[in-house]
Amino acid sequence: MIKRLACILLLTCSACTQLVTDSPSAADRTAFINMSLWSAQLEQPIENAVLLVEDGRVVDLFSGGDRAIPSGYAVVDLDGSWVIPGIVSAHSHINSAPGFHRDDHPPASEAVAAQLWLFAHYGVTSVFSMGNEPREAFAWRDDSQTAEHRRARLYLASPRIDANSPEEARTLVEEGAADAPDYFKIRVDDELNTQPSMDEETYSSAIEEANDKGFQVAAHMVKYDDAVGLLNAGVRLLAHSVRDREVGPEFTQLLIDRNACLSPTLMREVASFIYADRPAFLDDPLFAETAGNAIIARINSPETRQRFMSPQAAWYRDHLPVAQENMLRIYRAGGTLAMGPDTGPGIRPQGYFERLEMEMMEDAGLPAIAVLRASTVNPARCLDREGDVGTLQAGRWADFLVLDEDPLQSVRAVRSLTAVYIGGQLLQ
Repeated sequence: MIKRLACILLLTCSACTQLVTDSPSAADRTAFINMSLWSAQLEQPIENAVLLVEDGRVVDLFSGGDRAIPSGYAVVDLDGSWVIPGIVSAHSHINSAPGFHRDDHPPASEAVAAQLWLFAHYGVTSVFSMGNEPREAFAWRDDSQTAEHRRARLYLASPRIDANSPEEARTLVEEGAADAPDYFKIRVDDELNTQPSMDEETYSSAIEEANDKGFQVAAHMVKYDDAVGLLNAGVRLLAHSVRDREVGPEFTQLLIDRNACLSPTLMREVASFIYADRPAFLDDPLFAETAGNAIIARINSPETRQRFMSPQAAWYRDHLPVAQENMLRIYRAGGTLAMGPDTGPGIRPQGYFERLEMEMMEDAGLPAIAVLRASTVNPARCLDREGDVGTLQAGRWADFLVLDEDPLQSVRAVRSLTAVYIGGQLLQ
């Protein structure tokens, strides 16, 4: 198993082609029984639950004491386990994982498939990828909306909108719409006062044009003033936390009034500075099972450590508590948080960092159920995919995790993961 996982991540061996192209067929009807099921639709779990699945989607769920299982269903006994919806990452990247931009990387389609498998292995069954993916990713996006798909389901942004004028912004949106993305992504960031940032008139034009065409917009940002401007312009997802200052009631109310969401990306901040020293997660078996020697060697190299000693890295380290406090203020005010650690670029391991993000959100003060909602139903709602993923209820994809421990007590229960099901079929 270790060998197979390393092969999929590093994308270097010839056997990977077979591993990422196998796709077992879906069973028609399955009844999963004998579990405690938290659906993300209901606050309380269903005890002694029955989950009916047909052609990859949920048909019904109920307590086994309420009524009998209909005839014609194959029965899978989950032996008293906990079941939750698959994790949904609101901010990840498919195109930038270690190994993708190497001279010896495999064809892009295989690379995308391998990354989607890796996400699913860690329990991340749906991924909102935030821009500039290879063309082949769109084919995998379409395939992921089928009952036969056996990796994380994929939703894709447009090529990132980097415009210098309102006219150019509208043109880029027009061109990006031709690719039928799931949403648009823009970037508003002066890189800590080192370069020009997209001005308000320009990004407002991009957002207006995208919204007029029926697309939601996610925005990269760092600073409070940019976040306020983006919310007023109609952005749906702030794809990072506000990090330059603490937010107040006026900001949280604006977020709520605009029906917008915020992705804290705490592990993105950690990844900006943690590699200046040896990160503790190198000793985590959960990380080691997929990392491979090349990634570990890269993390341990003197060149990597030197690169993460920059003034920019120090700024993000010093402002991490601001991001954490702002996350809590938004939660306490009733705002919507959507988990997503910006995995893929740099050294941000896909799937594994989503797990750490959830744990870090809880450690910062969020109740376990709030983290679970931020990691399931909230991202799906924020980017208008609640009809497919994020909850276990009739009509949604039957993507779920089987755990040995109670996740409502602590999200570290996800470390007790024993099985991942995609469309009601066991991930191999």
